[in-house]
Amino acid sequence: MEFFITLVRQEGWVIPRHEHYMRDRWRGKVLIGDSALQQGRMDLGRSSRLARVVDGVELRDSKPYIGPAPPPLYDVTVIAMTADYIVLSGFERITSPVGGQKDYAQSWVLRWRPH
Repeated sequence: MEFFITLVRQEGWVIPRHEHYMRDRWRGKVLIGDSALQQGRMDLGRSSRLARVVDGVELRDSKPYIGPAPPPLYDVTVIAMTADYIVLSGFERITSPVGGQKDYAQSWVLRWRPH
């Protein structure tokens, strides 16, 4: 099942709702599972529930654009689920331009992609 994926935060700060549709979105499948089982990922040195976009395509101006998938979402929790959308929350690990990694709070809104 494919979703339209919108990131709700940037570097941990909530993006105002009116800006969500001006930001890049992705279309793809979302895989949620134990990080140790997903390609042996143990980035945190412990097991974690991990969500990542697979077979994803970034959308810019509603047109497909082959770009990087959003960073995986660690310690993911389902916050809300309706017939229209699912909200996932956790944190993402970003590599800093000056070196090192930083963890930021992140939420994804997944909207069902109609067939």
